[in-house]
Order: sequence, then structure tokens, then C-alpha cells
Amino acid sequence: MKMISLLITLGIIGYVVWQQLGGSSGALPQARDPAEVRSAPPRVPTQPGGVGQFDADMDAFMDAQADHRRDEIEEQTE
Repeated sequence: MKMISLLITLGIIGYVVWQQLGGSSGALPQARDPAEVRSAPPRVPTQPGGVGQFDADMDAFMDAQADHRRDEIEEQTE
């Protein structure tokens, strides 16, 4: 009898842990707007002359990602 109750308890604990770790959380949330899909970061230049443009592209990318993340946080806190 003790063994059966132990197995049932372990099964319940395992199920709860599995749920907490995202076991069957359903479908992943999809982006509502194609504009919300994150873009890839700029490619690293292979020539030394492209470093200046890469710096500008990276700054623009980081600003866009920060704006996107700020908008996501604002939507979640409303």
C-alpha cells in the first residue's frame, strides 16, 4: 500500500513539474502583424571599409529591437 501511494505521489509531482516547465502549453504565440517579426542583425563585413556602415546598421538594428521590446512590455503591462 505504501508503494502504491508513493508511486501516485511521484506521478502527481512529475506531472506538476512537467506542466511548470511548459509540457503541453499549446501552440506558441504567433506574431499579430508581419511588421512585428524580428529582423536578422546586419551581417558582419569582411572588408575593413565596411565597418563604418556596419556600425550604423547595428545602431539602427539595436534601436529597432529596443523599440520593439518596449512596445511588447507596454502591451503586456496594460
